[in-house]
Amino acid sequence: MKRIVLLVVIILLLTALSLAGHGLNEKSEKKAIEKVILEFMDGCMNNYEEEAVIKCFHPDFNGLSMENDSINVSTRSIFVEYVRKMKTKEPEGRKTKRTARIISINVVRDIGLAEFETYSGDELLGTDFIVLLKSDGVWKFVRSVTLYHDQEEKINVELEKAKIEKVIKESLVDAAGNYWDIEKWKMGFHPGFTGLTCVGSVLEKDEFSDWEQAIKAMKIKEPEGHRKLITGKIPRIDVLGHMGIAEVKIYYGTELNETAYILFFKFSDGWKVVSKVGMNHNQNGDSEIQKEAVKKVIQDAYIEGIQNLGKIQAIEKGFHSDFALLYIIDNKLEKLQLPEWIESVKKRKRDNPEGPREKASANFLFIDVTGGIATAKLELFRGSELLFTDMLTLLKFNDGWRIVSKVAQSH
Repeated sequence: MKRIVLLVVIILLLTALSLAGHGLNEKSEKKAIEKVILEFMDGCMNNYEEEAVIKCFHPDFNGLSMENDSINVSTRSIFVEYVRKMKTKEPEGRKTKRTARIISINVVRDIGLAEFETYSGDELLGTDFIVLLKSDGVWKFVRSVTLYHDQEEKINVELEKAKIEKVIKESLVDAAGNYWDIEKWKMGFHPGFTGLTCVGSVLEKDEFSDWEQAIKAMKIKEPEGHRKLITGKIPRIDVLGHMGIAEVKIYYGTELNETAYILFFKFSDGWKVVSKVGMNHNQNGDSEIQKEAVKKVIQDAYIEGIQNLGKIQAIEKGFHSDFALLYIIDNKLEKLQLPEWIESVKKRKRDNPEGPREKASANFLFIDVTGGIATAKLELFRGSELLFTDMLTLLKFNDGWRIVSKVAQSH
């Protein structure tokens, strides 16, 4: 009985620590986003520092605004030109400093949403919604919409939220996600739409035309629509004047597939989606990307480097320095360390500067990736002759995948 009680206490303690760690991590990410906003305000808007623009803005940044039913887009390069111009005009920086009052920050893994008000002295200039992306461990602005204070108008906020929710359900979820209805989809998306989606470590970009082609292709492939219905949950919608932003969680069946921040403008014919930044929760996409990365390391370092007497730098890059080739002689486990193997390659290269007459090639039987570990099974051929069946183990370090061990069956 005491053991059971102790086990329960340990489980509860570990759960509490895990939740606390998650909370601390989210808190630290919000602090990091807050820091970027303040650096942007001070470095870009007050002191006109070009370096601050590069530091705070993602290369794919789009700042969106609407004028006369058209979308205006400000890019990072446009911001760079702006600070250069202002630096010439006001070399000492802005006399009346601009400040930010941060209203809210939300974080979902590598994407974040911040709302803040901008002031010039005591005067409210406008409200910004900024979508951020964590790129190489650093938060950067990737999308923004701004409502200037003099553009504010009295609206029925709840009514406008309901209209945006209807666009999400009818145009995004049903028309684009389930039934491939191109006309209904177009009713909710602006032709100037651009999107970004984080799929594992890859940032996928798409435009209005990409969605149009995909929906048409799916209509041909599945004319009756999606068999496993997509649903959308909307934890948050904010509306200010003619602009809105929504957090949407897209489910494929019961599985959470994507969290997205969706930007809207209200045009003369209603609310339209103008941009989307999403985080894909499906690990399969990342797994396939990692498998390709593992395969490339094996191809470059082992097949081309070791077997085909390629570049020593490629071998050293793809193999960990503590790598060991394991084999049995007289029922004893023996090891070939990487330095010995590299010396063998160097000696053969001196004897055969052009490399082997018949090149080695690999037939990959499988690659399995689980988090930061990977296993690959392959057949090694020289010409048409099967030499070995190899089992390679790899670990993922900060600088990428490294081969750490190898066992083989000779044929």
